[in-house]
Amino acid sequence: MSKSRFPGPALRGGPALCLDALSYARRVFGNDDEHWFGTPALLAVCRPMAQSLHPDWFVLPLREWVQAWWQAHGRPGQGMVKPRRALQARLEDPRLRAALLDALRALHSAIGSTTGLALQIDGPGPWLSWVGAAADVDALDGADAEDVSVYLAALLHRLAGSGLGALVVQQQAGLGTGPAELYAALTNAAGHHGWPCVLCSATTHGVPRGFDALAVHPAIPGMGLWCNEANWVRQATPGVPFVVARVPAQAAPDDVLAQIARWRNQS
Repeated sequence: MSKSRFPGPALRGGPALCLDALSYARRVFGNDDEHWFGTPALLAVCRPMAQSLHPDWFVLPLREWVQAWWQAHGRPGQGMVKPRRALQARLEDPRLRAALLDALRALHSAIGSTTGLALQIDGPGPWLSWVGAAADVDALDGADAEDVSVYLAALLHRLAGSGLGALVVQQQAGLGTGPAELYAALTNAAGHHGWPCVLCSATTHGVPRGFDALAVHPAIPGMGLWCNEANWVRQATPGVPFVVARVPAQAAPDDVLAQIARWRNQS
């Protein structure tokens, strides 16, 4: 695999597979304990996952990792804090940033010779919901949503030298702000560090400014394919250069291997 070709096809033929297989690996290769986010636990499940699935890119879900770390190490809040400010404070915690940098460096060292390391970044809605904001995407204030991107970009700048090689941004339907404006801080950070940045979206109107590629569902020749846990099985990939997929945690190993083989045998 040539990481420099991301988000292009794999050198061995077929689409490059960018897999969020962490929940699956925790169940199949680990004990799925509450401290799964720690570097030793991550390595214990990600090494055999990489050897079994051979992804071209391993995608670490940032929000899930941050939430798990904060649940174990966070300090109780003081007084009433707006969700946006609460999120900013949590992402700026120096302990969290140090732990994430350590985890990424260890993962890159363990699997980086054959597999690229990418970070999945959710849209602002799930982040704000985590800290107490309304879960309704349509109710999100545009300025608040863009601020979330700024806070995440500030975290990304702390990850230089981690071995991180790409970003995968998951767009939510219903946000009024266009992705180019909404994620400008993130794409600027990615460009500064030389990380290709892919947008996963239901929108099919071309690649937004600042992004290097678009992954959509269902597949469109020439664009990446985006599959979540609900729609990942038996998705064809003719003419698709790469696949961004989340492997269901409860999937049977034989089914996972069969789907990966199906993707790799299509071009």
